[in-house]
Amino acid sequence: MTSSVFAPIAAITPYANLDQAVAIANGTRYGLGASVFGPDQEECLKLANRLECGMVSINDMGTFYVRFKYVF
Repeated sequence: MTSSVFAPIAAITPYANLDQAVAIANGTRYGLGASVFGPDQEECLKLANRLECGMVSINDMGTFYVRFKYVF
């Protein structure tokens, strides 16, 4: 029997520079969401635009919004 995880996973991987960080992030086929953290919003936006994923949060995590109730 094999086991698998179907849940949000946070991978923490060291990197030497931002180009390497982007290469690591874009090097997986599981890029549903990402978060970029930093003190300079313009630099965070530039980095976020380089990521190949479904959604990017800046100085926040996408899971923050699950606590809100939406009415459809």
